[in-house]
Amino acid sequence: MRAGHRPPAQILVSAMPPRPKVFQLPDDLKAALDQELIRRNFADYHALEDWINARLQERGLELTLSQAGLQRYGVKFSERLQRLGEATQMAKAISQAAGDDEGALNEAVLRLAQEHVFQLLLDMEQGGDEVRKYIPKLTRAVADMSRASVQQNKFRDQIKEKLSAALDEAERADADPRAVLKKIREEIYGL
Repeated sequence: MRAGHRPPAQILVSAMPPRPKVFQLPDDLKAALDQELIRRNFADYHALEDWINARLQERGLELTLSQAGLQRYGVKFSERLQRLGEATQMAKAISQAAGDDEGALNEAVLRLAQEHVFQLLLDMEQGGDEVRKYIPKLTRAVADMSRASVQQNKFRDQIKEKLSAALDEAERADADPRAVLKKIREEIYGL
């Protein structure tokens, strides 16, 4: 091989950015960092750098995080929290708009969750191997949500059919409205 030339596999590997050090933290320390970012309102990264590196040193870990790395992570984490807050507001708005119609609320929340999981899948395709290992789990989540949606629609259709049949039967028999309601309550809703 000529000097200065590398095989394509080496070029590909070196073109990928290194994994951020924040993701090398032990889970409990990562969770503590997340809480500290929130507590500090995503500011004062210099003090945050001192705080996290002191915790790492206390544990005897040879990992140190830079202010710039913490700030990059903090910006992304803040954006995720903001999107989560927006999703929560959307779910509340959907809940208020749906009123007592639980099916409409479930369907709307399911669609919202599917949209977010799909966006995560798209974002993850650009991540490294460490991130890509979660793609099968998210794909499974999408499949499970799709099945839940199908089952919900099937159940709703079954209830509509039973209700329609009970009302048709009551109409043909010219039944007392109270008896019809009692029958619907017992046979369809199981109350």
